[in-house]
Amino acid sequence: MSLVPTSNHGQQMTNHTVESLINFEDKVAEYFNAGKIKAPVHLHAGNEQQLLDVFKRFEIGDDDWVIGSWR
Repeated sequence: MSLVPTSNHGQQMTNHTVESLINFEDKVAEYFNAGKIKAPVHLHAGNEQQLLDVFKRFEIGDDDWVIGSWR
């Protein structure tokens, strides 16, 4: 299973749901706990709908990168 959410090339990412984002984060945690990710990760549930709203508002597509930071 790929960790990268996918969509049709160049198309807006409209197929994601709150549940699919939670599943993605769960898979990241699984990979991290298994030692497959060798860097720190910051996982936080509860704001999936806001992320979907950002994807929609800014027409985030398959060719775009979304990078977040936390300090």
